[in-house]
Amino acid sequence: MPALSRLSRPLQAGLLALLLCLPALVNGFPLVFNDTAHYLRKPFAFAQELARGRLSTDAGQYRGYMPSHFGGGEDGAAAPAAAPGAGQAAPVALSGNPFFLRPAPYSLALLPFATALTVLLVPFAQALLAVLLAGALLRALLGPAPPGWARLAMAAALLASSAPWLASLVMPDVLTGCLALWLALLVLGGDWLRQPWRAAGFALLGAFLIGSHLSHLPLAAAGAVAGVGARWWLDGRRDALRWWRAGIAGLALLAAAGGLLGTNLAFGKKATLSESSPLFLLARMVGDGTAGTVLEDACPQGADWLLCRDPGFWRLDSDLFLWRPDSPWLRHWDQRDRFLAEAREITGRVLREHPGAQARQSLANAARQLVTLWIDPALVEPPQPSFVELLRQMGDPAARLSADSLASRADPGFAAWRRAQDVVQQALFWLALAGLGVAAALARGARRGPILAAAALAVALVLGNAVLSGALSAVHGRYQSRITWPVTLLAVASLAALARPRETMDRAAAPRYEPGRAGLAQR
Repeated sequence: MPALSRLSRPLQAGLLALLLCLPALVNGFPLVFNDTAHYLRKPFAFAQELARGRLSTDAGQYRGYMPSHFGGGEDGAAAPAAAPGAGQAAPVALSGNPFFLRPAPYSLALLPFATALTVLLVPFAQALLAVLLAGALLRALLGPAPPGWARLAMAAALLASSAPWLASLVMPDVLTGCLALWLALLVLGGDWLRQPWRAAGFALLGAFLIGSHLSHLPLAAAGAVAGVGARWWLDGRRDALRWWRAGIAGLALLAAAGGLLGTNLAFGKKATLSESSPLFLLARMVGDGTAGTVLEDACPQGADWLLCRDPGFWRLDSDLFLWRPDSPWLRHWDQRDRFLAEAREITGRVLREHPGAQARQSLANAARQLVTLWIDPALVEPPQPSFVELLRQMGDPAARLSADSLASRADPGFAAWRRAQDVVQQALFWLALAGLGVAAALARGARRGPILAAAALAVALVLGNAVLSGALSAVHGRYQSRITWPVTLLAVASLAALARPRETMDRAAAPRYEPGRAGLAQR
């Protein structure tokens, strides 16, 4: 019986993780998005070359593995035959830094899954991470043995949220929510944060989550300041771990930044957090119309920017500016360093000459992003040609299962499920925000600083994600849906902690509050 008791928690976590990736199981293949090939093709190339014992940072080595975003060559031209052992996809040269468009950590984490068989396990791995973090959050608030009703409520909220669809998706979107839960554990965690090895492992996990998407670095910094700062302000010296929390946050942020710098230096020969940031910022300002104002003024006066040759792209939706096959930055790829330098110059002039107009546009975008959230319809649609090319190279069973999946067949029942869960997760999120407001009010009256700090963190994450997504990219519902499910879990766990009487103690917890042994419900 003791052995069974020790196994119960892992078994429960595994079962919940299976349920969490139910959309992928029903689909018959992991869900994919337009950018999935960008993330998966690099570990596939690395794994193939590593198996031959010739892995290096020379981008030219990976010819034959790399279908483009559009299903052809990244430089617009097909290359010679594929490398030995690869499939029959149109091979192209990998031009420059393979992590130019997407940061390295998520792609490198996919290395164990970059085969035709193990790619099927990506949803379960992502779901398991989400489940373990959610369980740790519940224990942080309710102690080492949360009551069954609290565990059931947490599981129900997780399964009804957007999390199942994000966990089933081969994209780093689910990691935004995992980062939010990591920040919540940073704010609420107990004495285990003092243990060097556990603290180091926790910081490394945070560094991975922070580095997996370019928006995560500022989002994590804002969340850490809001959450840890609120906990420090509310509890002061009563929180003996305040310096540990701040130190772990700083260590994770520095490690993430160092990882991004290191991979860009190794593969792109440039010490930068993101080589493509000027391009994405320019696209956003083109979409806002502010870049067009600068171009319309400067180009007739003799500015020699490459973009001056393409007036049709001066005022265009930012996504079209980025991803149309005839976009200027793609056509001038052989002069990408010049194009990026000019992008920095144009965006700099926008900020200097039209700061008010850009601020108004950014605020408007953030406001729209704040209320725009959905499970993306593309998840139930046939995959892009770039992903089909990659699967052709990977071979069976991945190629066969993807071709037979419900999404590839545009199954109407699968699409109806997405729509139904979309309605549920949106309603649940707005209820969760109201629940957090109730929890904060109750916690303030009861002087429960940790729960107030958790509410402050949730607000910072919701607002920060909307500002970052709206100001740096086009408004898309999938961006805000990344943050809805962890906020929902924070609301459920906080209300459960407040509903539990303070005198209720877990197992052999001492008759007074000890952060490492009893949950914050006892505070």
